[in-house]
Amino acid sequence: MVTSGPAKLSTTLKSMLGLGYLMGRAYFEFQYHQRLFVLDMQVCHLDLKSFEASGQWLAWKWMLCHKKKKVALEGLREVEVEEEILREEWAAQVAHQTKPLAWRSKNKAAEATVIHDLERRLLNNDVDDIRDALH
Repeated sequence: MVTSGPAKLSTTLKSMLGLGYLMGRAYFEFQYHQRLFVLDMQVCHLDLKSFEASGQWLAWKWMLCHKKKKVALEGLREVEVEEEILREEWAAQVAHQTKPLAWRSKNKAAEATVIHDLERRLLNNDVDDIRDALH
Protein backbone atom coordinates (compact mmCIF):
# COMPACT_ATOMS: atom_id res chain seq x y z
CA MET A 1 0.00 0.00 0.00
CA VAL A 2 1.40 3.38 -1.05
CA THR A 3 0.56 6.34 1.14
CA SER A 4 0.58 9.94 0.00
CA GLY A 5 2.57 12.72 1.67
CA PRO A 6 -0.18 14.15 3.89
CA ALA A 7 -1.44 10.71 4.88
CA LYS A 8 2.07 9.62 5.78
CA LEU A 9 2.59 12.80 7.78
CA SER A 10 -0.62 12.36 9.72
CA THR A 11 0.29 8.73 10.44
CA THR A 12 3.71 9.80 11.72
CA LEU A 13 2.17 12.54 13.87
CA LYS A 14 -0.38 10.13 15.28
CA SER A 15 2.36 7.68 16.19
CA MET A 16 4.41 10.46 17.81
CA LEU A 17 1.40 11.69 19.74
CA GLY A 18 0.71 8.15 20.86
CA LEU A 19 4.34 7.86 21.93
CA GLY A 20 3.98 11.17 23.74
CA TYR A 21 0.98 9.92 25.64
CA LEU A 22 2.91 6.82 26.61
CA MET A 23 6.06 8.71 27.62
CA GLY A 24 4.29 11.67 29.12
CA ARG A 25 4.34 15.35 28.41
CA ALA A 26 7.70 15.89 30.11
CA TYR A 27 9.52 14.12 27.25
CA PHE A 28 8.31 16.65 24.68
CA GLU A 29 9.05 19.59 26.98
CA PHE A 30 12.58 18.23 27.42
CA GLN A 31 13.04 18.04 23.64
CA TYR A 32 11.71 21.59 23.26
CA HIS A 33 14.13 22.99 25.82
CA GLN A 34 16.98 20.94 24.38
CA ARG A 35 16.33 22.41 20.93
CA LEU A 36 16.21 25.94 22.40
CA PHE A 37 19.53 25.30 24.13
CA VAL A 38 21.14 24.08 20.89
CA LEU A 39 19.84 27.14 19.00
CA ASP A 40 21.13 29.45 21.73
CA MET A 41 24.56 27.83 21.60
CA GLN A 42 24.68 28.17 17.79
CA VAL A 43 23.74 31.87 18.01
CA CYS A 44 26.41 32.47 20.68
CA HIS A 45 29.01 30.72 18.50
CA LEU A 46 28.10 32.84 15.47
CA ASP A 47 28.21 36.01 17.60
CA LEU A 48 31.73 35.19 18.80
CA LYS A 49 32.83 34.31 15.29
CA SER A 50 31.40 37.57 13.92
CA PHE A 51 32.99 39.59 16.73
CA GLU A 52 36.36 38.00 16.05
CA ALA A 53 36.08 38.69 12.32
CA SER A 54 35.13 42.32 13.02
CA GLY A 55 38.18 42.71 15.25
CA GLN A 56 40.46 41.29 12.57
CA TRP A 57 38.96 43.61 9.96
CA LEU A 58 39.39 46.64 12.25
CA ALA A 59 43.03 45.74 12.99
CA TRP A 60 43.73 45.34 9.26
CA LYS A 61 42.13 48.73 8.50
CA TRP A 62 44.08 50.37 11.33
CA MET A 63 47.39 49.08 9.97
CA LEU A 64 46.46 50.16 6.45
CA CYS A 65 45.65 53.69 7.68
CA HIS A 66 49.02 53.90 9.46
CA LYS A 67 50.83 52.82 6.29
CA LYS A 68 49.00 55.43 4.20
CA LYS A 69 49.71 58.12 6.79
CA LYS A 70 53.40 57.24 6.78
CA VAL A 71 53.57 57.47 2.98
CA ALA A 72 51.70 60.81 3.01
CA LEU A 73 54.02 62.30 5.64
CA GLU A 74 57.09 61.19 3.67
CA GLY A 75 55.62 62.80 0.55
CA LEU A 76 55.03 66.06 2.42
CA ARG A 77 58.62 66.11 3.63
CA GLU A 78 59.88 65.63 0.06
CA VAL A 79 57.73 68.47 -1.35
CA GLU A 80 59.12 71.00 1.13
CA VAL A 81 56.09 73.30 1.09
CA GLU A 82 55.32 75.35 4.17
CA GLU A 83 52.68 73.85 6.41
CA GLU A 84 50.78 77.15 6.59
CA ILE A 85 50.32 77.21 2.80
CA LEU A 86 49.10 73.60 2.81
CA ARG A 87 46.59 74.37 5.56
CA GLU A 88 45.26 77.39 3.63
CA GLU A 89 44.87 75.33 0.46
CA TRP A 90 43.21 72.54 2.39
CA ALA A 91 40.74 74.97 3.98
CA ALA A 92 39.94 76.42 0.55
CA GLN A 93 39.36 72.94 -0.85
CA VAL A 94 37.06 72.00 2.04
CA ALA A 95 35.10 75.25 1.64
CA HIS A 96 34.66 74.64 -2.08
CA GLN A 97 33.65 70.99 -1.72
CA THR A 98 31.17 71.58 1.10
CA LYS A 99 29.39 74.66 -0.23
CA PRO A 100 25.68 74.17 -0.94
CA LEU A 101 24.61 73.31 -4.44
CA ALA A 102 23.13 76.04 -6.60
CA TRP A 103 19.35 75.97 -6.79
CA ARG A 104 17.64 75.42 -10.07
CA SER A 105 16.32 78.54 -11.71
CA LYS A 106 13.42 79.01 -14.07
CA ASN A 107 15.55 81.44 -16.08
CA LYS A 108 18.40 78.98 -16.78
CA ALA A 109 16.77 77.69 -19.95
CA ALA A 110 16.29 81.20 -21.31
CA GLU A 111 19.89 82.08 -20.43
CA ALA A 112 21.14 78.95 -22.16
CA THR A 113 19.25 79.74 -25.36
CA VAL A 114 20.64 83.30 -25.38
CA ILE A 115 24.18 81.97 -24.88
CA HIS A 116 23.69 79.37 -27.59
CA ASP A 117 22.34 82.04 -29.96
CA LEU A 118 25.31 84.32 -29.24
CA GLU A 119 27.77 81.48 -29.85
CA ARG A 120 26.10 80.67 -33.15
CA ARG A 121 26.26 84.31 -34.26
CA LEU A 122 29.90 84.53 -33.19
CA LEU A 123 30.78 81.46 -35.25
CA ASN A 124 28.99 82.96 -38.26
CA ASN A 125 30.79 86.29 -37.77
CA ASP A 126 27.53 88.20 -37.31
CA VAL A 127 29.14 91.00 -35.27
CA ASP A 128 26.33 93.47 -35.90
CA ASP A 129 23.72 90.96 -34.73
CA ILE A 130 25.74 90.28 -31.57
CA ARG A 131 25.87 94.00 -30.72
CA ASP A 132 22.10 94.22 -31.23
CA ALA A 133 21.48 91.16 -29.05
CA LEU A 134 23.60 92.50 -26.20
CA HIS A 135 21.87 95.91 -26.12
